[in-house]
Amino acid sequence: MVGDNATVTSSITTPADQPDRPAPGLGDAVLGIDLGGSSITAVRVDHDQRQVWVGRTPGANPFSSPGLAAERLAAAVAEALQSEGEPPSVSHVCLGASGAGGAGRAVLQAALHQACGGLGAELELRTDLDIAFLSGAETGSLLLSGTGAVAARYQDTAMTARCDGMGWMLGDEGSGLWIGWQAARSVAAALDGRGPSTALTGPVLAALEVEPTTNGVDLRQELVAAVAARRPADLARLAPIVLEAADPVAEQIVETATQRLLATLAVVDAGGPIVLAGGLLANDTALSRGVRAGLPDRDLRAVRAPVIGAVSLALAAAGVTPDRAWLEAQLAT
Repeated sequence: MVGDNATVTSSITTPADQPDRPAPGLGDAVLGIDLGGSSITAVRVDHDQRQVWVGRTPGANPFSSPGLAAERLAAAVAEALQSEGEPPSVSHVCLGASGAGGAGRAVLQAALHQACGGLGAELELRTDLDIAFLSGAETGSLLLSGTGAVAARYQDTAMTARCDGMGWMLGDEGSGLWIGWQAARSVAAALDGRGPSTALTGPVLAALEVEPTTNGVDLRQELVAAVAARRPADLARLAPIVLEAADPVAEQIVETATQRLLATLAVVDAGGPIVLAGGLLANDTALSRGVRAGLPDRDLRAVRAPVIGAVSLALAAAGVTPDRAWLEAQLAT
């Protein structure tokens, strides 16, 4: 990956030859931002798409810690804007974040204005799903599995349909949280005699800090207490254990998760490319392999840097056709 505040100069000249150039006086660069709970990435790209500047900071939840999120967002933006010469002129900024399409929009808008309001640029706020999909295509379908899971249909960069993403109590089927939840339930069933023994038991108990003892402690109750003490989303940390286990119970969980994700996608899919996003699908995992096997002869595009979608939207708003392949190559360097 490009280092923090790193500059990458490309020898590729094709993007600069485009006839669709921004009007004079609008600034010479755009800024795309991915605001997440684990990290915040800001990427500045010149209109000619020859150079990339990256700023990164740890993430923060803008709803539970709005002050910290705004502070870290501003720091990431400041890193991306650092320059040895004249201060960079930015024409358009696009921020993608979870909650941008709901009640949290006002909080995110405030953070965006605090970090970028002084740039004199046009500001745009989009959802995390939007920038994930638009990192790979403009029309088609998105299938995402990370902590949560959701599918969406897009037409000309606009979402036209959505399925799932309803949270762990009502949905998120096939997500990391869902897989972790099934792992915990399977271990509980094995300890209780209601289910088959599984190689997941040891690793899951260790991950939940439940230590087997010989002093008569009931592991079932220890497991109940360990799960109750954690946030539901924390169960997603058990997903890698399941995906890497050579165990019939684990394999059944993965197979079921695969089928749930494919069923979710089928609700919105109308042909065209399918963008695979989220850590469990964008990377090579047992789950992503299962999903790919279930979608033969389809144009599947894995995206690992959702910020590319935010940069693409900012470039398009500036009148420049985004070169996603070039952007991906720069951010993967």
